[in-house]
Amino acid sequence: MSKTSVIVLNYNDKENTKRIVGDYQSMECLDHIVIVDNCSKDDSYKELKKLENKKVSVIEAKENKGYAAGNNFGIQYIKDHFETQDYYIISNPDIYIEEEAIQKCINYLNTHKNVAIVSPKMLNRNGDVHPLFGWKHRTLLGDIIESSRWLSEIKKKPKEAYDKKVLENDEVLVDCIPGSFFVIQARIFEKIGYFDENTFLYYEEDIIAKKIKKLGYQEVILSKYSFKHMEGTSVNNSLKFMKKYNTFQKSKMYYHKNYNEKANFIGLGILWFVTKFRYVEELLTNIYYKIKNFILTYGLKIYKLLILFIALLSLPIYKILQKKKCLYFSVVTWKWIKQRPHFVALKIASEVEPTIYTYTEPYPKYLKKENHKMNVVQNEETNENLEIKPYYIVPEHLPNSWKNQFKAVTRTLFLNVDKVIYTNPFQVQYYFLKILKLRGVQVFYECMDNNIYFYNNKEEYEMYEKVLIEESKKIIVSATGLKKMFQEKYQCPEEKITLVRNGYDEKTFKDKEEYSVTLQHPCATYVGTIDDWFDFDSIQKYAKKHPDFTFYLYGPVGRNAQTFKEKNKLKNICFMGSVEHKYVPSILEKSDIVLLPFIINSLIEDVDPVKMYEYLYMKKEVVSSYWEELNQFQGLVHFYGEVKDFESAMTDALSHKHKYNTKDYQQLMKESTWKERLIEYMNILKEEKNND
Repeated sequence: MSKTSVIVLNYNDKENTKRIVGDYQSMECLDHIVIVDNCSKDDSYKELKKLENKKVSVIEAKENKGYAAGNNFGIQYIKDHFETQDYYIISNPDIYIEEEAIQKCINYLNTHKNVAIVSPKMLNRNGDVHPLFGWKHRTLLGDIIESSRWLSEIKKKPKEAYDKKVLENDEVLVDCIPGSFFVIQARIFEKIGYFDENTFLYYEEDIIAKKIKKLGYQEVILSKYSFKHMEGTSVNNSLKFMKKYNTFQKSKMYYHKNYNEKANFIGLGILWFVTKFRYVEELLTNIYYKIKNFILTYGLKIYKLLILFIALLSLPIYKILQKKKCLYFSVVTWKWIKQRPHFVALKIASEVEPTIYTYTEPYPKYLKKENHKMNVVQNEETNENLEIKPYYIVPEHLPNSWKNQFKAVTRTLFLNVDKVIYTNPFQVQYYFLKILKLRGVQVFYECMDNNIYFYNNKEEYEMYEKVLIEESKKIIVSATGLKKMFQEKYQCPEEKITLVRNGYDEKTFKDKEEYSVTLQHPCATYVGTIDDWFDFDSIQKYAKKHPDFTFYLYGPVGRNAQTFKEKNKLKNICFMGSVEHKYVPSILEKSDIVLLPFIINSLIEDVDPVKMYEYLYMKKEVVSSYWEELNQFQGLVHFYGEVKDFESAMTDALSHKHKYNTKDYQQLMKESTWKERLIEYMNILKEEKNND
């Protein structure tokens, strides 16, 4: 039985340390856990000392000599107090890892004596593969370029990171493994003299990699397993940029001078000069940006006044030439799976006036192609009154950056419409509201989701939402929860808010088009966007217990759900990609059960799901999470609360069939067509039109 000890180095990060040590204590594959407090400036040592038991030791370094010395101190403690170890684990406090991943690393080293270090692949805090999950030996040229702010902007450094595609292999041989978590053979660690304590922070992994290579051993990543790294909590909290930079450069210089056999006197001299010159770079760059921001800030104000003046002078001509046209600013691209915005825009174009359907889109050269085909559809449209026109932006800059503001002001001058419907508060940045107001353009706010959920800068979101509420003639909401929110949060008068629920497209579902797909029975189908609100736990638990039952998930997979998709090894959970809306009825018809499995959060609580109306029109048994907005579907849906209730809801749906010939059901279907739902919406637009 191999002996394995883990060293956790703490510096002012007691909460993360307590959490990870708590995880490690329950892992049978670990024999000892040594917490080294590296002279924290808070009460970390005192707090962590409370964790001590037979498995956990807490020691305090007398002096903070850095990352390498701190870990060596922990290793020496293990050597002095416990029997000989087979493996050491070096672990940051700010990681999340499962025991299975650690055990697999230990097993791998047991059977591969030529491998010194092994680690699972590293993910970032979002669950995406970290770009530095492993890297090649650093070059002096690359580090010179990286050390200079100006050089790094002019010339790309040699590529030292591995392409993510290498992780398609289960075992990936790399030059260097990140120091946030790795398992190393104790005998080899001892041979190389453990960590080199001449670096305070950074390049420890690179130095170890060079030593290991010199002895003929290898480093491997087991890409089937992973750990999440929350990124340098203690370092980022305690080091300012230039102090961090200088520490980094000292380690960099030491590495190249002592371990890079290709480094020479000239190259090291250039690295020294670039390091010293960085102070000048930072000073001159900061001065440049201050001058630039000053000019642009006042330049933009002057430009706005100029454009406003031009708009004022041209107002009589504009009034003569003004078109009766509506700009519908959508929250989704036209090629996303069909949702409320698509149906609303089509209805306006058909009944009220010609419509421009616009949405923010990065310029084509910025578009990411990954997962593109799986996430988009064509949504071909022949309505001549509907113009689909992306609003291109520069994604590197915030919407309110000077580039996009200049563009917004200029674009508004040439915008010829009489109505603008916004669907997200941040969209007000893309047109100059003062010009719209001057021209008498009617502004509406359609809120179909509590979109603040998607943003970290919630205060800024609320600021723009207040502006939009104030400027809007009417606010149209899709759910009662949203109406209540506007009344309570913004004291918005009830008469200004109109509730227009979601619905279904009766023509598409009556004249359903056949979709060639064979589903394995029994099965359940979900159609819609798949993201972090999707209840994967319930689906996965049921799929494991019932391998003969298949789940088909149709729709685009959001960024926060990609990890689950990538990790999913169950053959009876199938991600089918996006599908044209005209094929949805055919897919639902072939399904035994249809799903609406959502995790209830601040977003979902205010959702009136389009798919629910579509599911019920097809007279399918629906298994759905429950939230208050779904009260209108009581008696027609198999609701569940927690994960443990999902199986009973599924069992009920398979055995109990609802009766769909009731008057209540028929009334619900009659009033839930988009034709009926949008009557009041269209009346609002026509009323405002007549009041112009």
